[in-house]
Amino acid sequence: MTEKPRILLFTGDGKGKTTAALGMALRATGHGMKVFVLQFIKQDDTTGEIAAIRSIDNIEIEQTGKGFVPSPGNARFADHREAAEAGLARATDVILSGDYDLVVLDEICITVSRALIAEQDVLDLLPACPTERGSR
Repeated sequence: MTEKPRILLFTGDGKGKTTAALGMALRATGHGMKVFVLQFIKQDDTTGEIAAIRSIDNIEIEQTGKGFVPSPGNARFADHREAAEAGLARATDVILSGDYDLVVLDEICITVSRALIAEQDVLDLLPACPTERGSR
């Protein structure tokens, strides 16, 4: 797990994307890597995945979402967009810090597809990712 940095994208309909991402996080911690997981949509901090992650050294998890995303015409949509933008700002800070070996941006594709953040903003962040821990 010390080869070139890479970006893994888990997408598609149905279940399994978060599970796959958390599997990578678990594997990384098993190799002594420091991991940060940011969930863009979820807001329930009583889930089994949150409880499990909080019991593992070298892994942190934060939720920035507001839960189920309403349609853009809904009055609460702006709150979800604001939360997603704050999540992207947090993700940017975490990535640019160089403090983590693996950063998981859970639900980032859904966040973009629901127009909560701009796809270009995510694409602009990728080249800024450190190539090794502690670098920019």
